Amino acid sequence: MKQKISVIVPCFNSESTIDRCIDSIYSQDGEFQIELIVVNDGSTDQSENRISKWIPLFADKGYELKYIKQENQGPGGAINTGLKYVSGEYLSLLDADDCFLQGSIKKRFSHLEEHREYVGVRTNGWQDKQGDRKLFDLDPERTTNENLFDGLIGGRATNWAGSYMIRTQVLFDFYPTREIYASRFGQHMQLLLPVAYKNRFGYIDEPLMIYFLQDNSHSQASTQEEQLRKDDRNFYGYYDIYTHMVSEIISDKDEREFYLNIIESWKYKHELNKSMQCGDKVAAQKYYRLYEDTGRMTLNEKIDYYSKTNPIRAVWLKVYRRIGMVLKGTK
Repeated sequence: MKQKISVIVPCFNSESTIDRCIDSIYSQDGEFQIELIVVNDGSTDQSENRISKWIPLFADKGYELKYIKQENQGPGGAINTGLKYVSGEYLSLLDADDCFLQGSIKKRFSHLEEHREYVGVRTNGWQDKQGDRKLFDLDPERTTNENLFDGLIGGRATNWAGSYMIRTQVLFDFYPTREIYASRFGQHMQLLLPVAYKNRFGYIDEPLMIYFLQDNSHSQASTQEEQLRKDDRNFYGYYDIYTHMVSEIISDKDEREFYLNIIESWKYKHELNKSMQCGDKVAAQKYYRLYEDTGRMTLNEKIDYYSKTNPIRAVWLKVYRRIGMVLKGTK
């Protein structure tokens, strides 16, 4: 019997993109079955009609499309609903406005079948803004690191929806009730962090999906002022998710505090950047010191700060950076 790959697609008012998304899943072929679970999270447009038309097409191909409709609960709530219907050995998520590229599922499935030591696999992908595309990752440190848990906490790994596949057994060992921490700000960390903790992740250095950047999406805004508000709201939403997950996953007190301190340093960095953008010099100085005291501030970040507040000191730091690069090159 063929193994099954489950794909959850949360959908909210996505009538303009849902056909493209579903078609990219329907078009996948390989020695496996596909179980697509679409959760209509309170849409008020024509999403339902568009989704329903795909159900017989999936059945004719030997695949299955499970359609669930609910009142709006946000991304985390939609995923919680979808998880109850998962019956596959492997699981991927895909946003309703994004799509898989041809061969995406087959390559992930084959990678995990060949590498039983991995609990999941990530891939590269395209970020598309009105036809202008760039890769998610070009840095080898971010792509080759098998320790995804540390990579995510340290900001050295991407986690785009549609860019990973995980073993469901490992996930449900952590979530026997199939209930993740429901947040309107995301769901990927709730899935990836518990699976990645003390385990290894593979990576396929190839773009296998497209993330379409929308001007008025959850993370994008049409004006700079609105963008600042969205960035701040989104940051604290994700900050809450990370702190919650680390507290839930790690039982050892010292190890837990180690990771929570890293997450706390993000807050200082965020507030520093926000203060600089708003021109609040007093707040900027406060959060610069707090961030610097964590020991996680980079030399480049110090130069950026002093370029705006103390240009002479910034020059000296640039000289110091240059000397360091020269000495490193002579080793």
